[in-house]
Amino acid sequence: MSDAQWSAEMLAVQGDDAALLRLALAAPTLDRKIACLQALNTEASLKQAEREFRNRDRKAHRLAKQRLEAAVAQREARATAQMLLQRTGALLGQTQVPVNHLVALDREWAALPAPALEPQQCRQFSEWRERIDATLREDEASRQRLQRWCADARRSLPEWRRGLGDAAERGLAIEVSSLCVPIKALCDASPGAPAVDELALSLAQLLQDSTAVEQRLAWLEAQAAPAPDGRPEPAPAQAPTEARARWDALPTPLDDELMRRLEQRFERAQAALQATSPAVAAPAPARPGRTRLAAEPSQTPDRDLLESLLQQAEAWLAEGQLSALQQGLSAIDVALGSASAAALPEAWRARHQALRAEHARLKGWQRWGGGRARDDLCAQADALAQHTLHAADASLPHAPKLNLKQHAQEIHALRQRWKELDRLGAAASLEMWQRFDAALQTAYQPVAAQHAALKAARQDNLVARETLLAALEALAVPPVEAQAVPQAMRQAEAQAVPQGEAQAEVQGEAIAWRELLRERDRFQLAWRKLGPIEHTAPAQACAPLQQRLRSALERIDTPLQQAQQAAAVAREALIARAQALQPGAGHRSAPNDAARPLRELQAEWQDQARRLPLPRALEAALWARFKAATDAVFAQRHAALAARDAELAAKLAAREALLERLALLPDDAPAAEIERALAQVDRAWRQGGELPRGIAEGLETRYRSARAAAAQKLDDGLRRAWFAQCDGLVHALQQCELREDSSDATEDPGPRPDALAGLPASWQQALAQRWARSTQAGPLPETEVDELLLQLEAALALPTPAPWQAARQLLKLRALKQALEGRGAVAQG
Repeated sequence: MSDAQWSAEMLAVQGDDAALLRLALAAPTLDRKIACLQALNTEASLKQAEREFRNRDRKAHRLAKQRLEAAVAQREARATAQMLLQRTGALLGQTQVPVNHLVALDREWAALPAPALEPQQCRQFSEWRERIDATLREDEASRQRLQRWCADARRSLPEWRRGLGDAAERGLAIEVSSLCVPIKALCDASPGAPAVDELALSLAQLLQDSTAVEQRLAWLEAQAAPAPDGRPEPAPAQAPTEARARWDALPTPLDDELMRRLEQRFERAQAALQATSPAVAAPAPARPGRTRLAAEPSQTPDRDLLESLLQQAEAWLAEGQLSALQQGLSAIDVALGSASAAALPEAWRARHQALRAEHARLKGWQRWGGGRARDDLCAQADALAQHTLHAADASLPHAPKLNLKQHAQEIHALRQRWKELDRLGAAASLEMWQRFDAALQTAYQPVAAQHAALKAARQDNLVARETLLAALEALAVPPVEAQAVPQAMRQAEAQAVPQGEAQAEVQGEAIAWRELLRERDRFQLAWRKLGPIEHTAPAQACAPLQQRLRSALERIDTPLQQAQQAAAVAREALIARAQALQPGAGHRSAPNDAARPLRELQAEWQDQARRLPLPRALEAALWARFKAATDAVFAQRHAALAARDAELAAKLAAREALLERLALLPDDAPAAEIERALAQVDRAWRQGGELPRGIAEGLETRYRSARAAAAQKLDDGLRRAWFAQCDGLVHALQQCELREDSSDATEDPGPRPDALAGLPASWQQALAQRWARSTQAGPLPETEVDELLLQLEAALALPTPAPWQAARQLLKLRALKQALEGRGAVAQG
């Protein structure tokens, strides 16, 4: 099937999983099978394809299995996502959403594979979560507003009540009017929740009392206003009764204490008017339903004190010091005591009223200026909060980064400026304060998160440090007496304690100290990794931790120092023993004798070092001294060994020369020369002395081989000489036989020099005798010939024929008998 036909058939079966599966099974190539499998959509067809290709095509089976697993995972993920969407939708209608449910929901949604979900599910979950988050933020904002409003109300109510009481006693109506502004603002900002009904009612009552006090103070100020000529207007005869009626007609505060102070002030004002009026009116009847407060007798204030106070207040007014002016007016009220300001002389009363009026006017300007400053602070706080939100928004491509330290300093600076305005007396509305505080709280969230994280980290650090200290405090400290190991060993031996048990006990104590030191080092390493304690642990826990650390370390370091001191004394003893082995210290033993004690000292030093390590500096100093002492002994030993090695090397060279002398003997050297060389070499070899260890055996083997070779040369030379003599003898015998066989008797009977040269003297004598005999004698008898042959066979060690074995044995017996009888020695050779 061509590619075009294949493509056409693929297009024809698109959407039909059964046809695609049949086409995949009939496809001749792997790429066509994979294309068919990629076009399958349902789980059932993928499952069938996975079964069909299981034993046919490994790659196609793997692709079908992967697609089947992906389809199953997608179906399960979408089903789980739908279930989570139902749970999220159920949370939308709840007024109180549990945070733990939201956290679990977000965690489960994040665990789902995002590519396997439907886009609609993702969008719906994001929208619903945003709605839930908005609801949570709104609820949190409402709760924070409610908390701030309640806190402001609880904090301000006592202060406002005191201010209203002071104003009712000796203040002005304009002061009460200024006091009513924040009370009304706080009432207007009431959240309206049932939890604040009681506070709202208290504020409403306070506002009502403030309005009543303001109206009554305004009426009293109008009554005390001076006439155009500077004197109070004369009241008619029924003026006190009419004044009482008008006073009672004014709004009455709900607070009895306020009403009592107002009544006292009203009585003082009426008493002052009656004192300046030409006709004294009868006292007004008591008000029904209320106890009549008797007018207190006016007191005469100190004029000099009032004059100085007025001058000081006017000076503060000229300098614009409103706080000092407020204190001056309060001092004037204290100086007046129970007397009313209307009882003052006209000039003083005018100055006093001018000071109060100017103070109220400047306070108004101050409030206006403070309002402008607070508006600026609110704007800066809003900008800071907006910047914080932008920095916290991860969806922005270029989100700014916050410098949290500088950010916290800016927040602190804004709050300090707000407090400074409060100190200067610039009042602010509750709404403005709430706006300012909410903005700064929003801006402070990353700083608070950092502080919370830092606090949690400090707490975790504290827990880690306490865990380390607990582990350190739980360590068992071995007794200090156990460190005198050599003394303990000697005591154990003296008390007939088995040495194995003493060594086991010492080894166990050594292991305990090493383990203790190892744990202390681990503790110190882990403690240092936790950082400086003053920067990483809570401040209130630093001092207890330091004290606990000192106690825990002192519990270990004190016995450890004592044990190390004992170990240092033992090391000093080892150094003294090593120095005693040095040359020139009275030690006269051979160098080899010091090797074993030195090794024992080194082994004991290593044992003590393993048992209890000393401080690094002390350990290094003691080891340097001990090493210097042992090096001196080893240097002497090395020098002696070097001299001995040189001597052994010389002896070895002499032996090598002897071996070379034997090896250089020529094969044709005379026997006497070889024998002389062997004798000299044997004597020199026996006198050669000691050889280096490990070489003597090899040299001895070589010597035996060389000597055997020289002896073989000697034997070969002797054999050649013997063969030459035999040849000479044969030649001489042949000459003798030729002479004996010849008939010419006139030949010179003397032996020929060339035939007799090199023969033994006995042979030469015998040959000379034979050569000198007459040739007529004839051959020897047969018996003599046989005996001569037997003698020659015996002398030459030649085999004798079997028939002559008995005769040869008889010859040997006769020779042995003659030797035993002392008649002569047994012939040799």
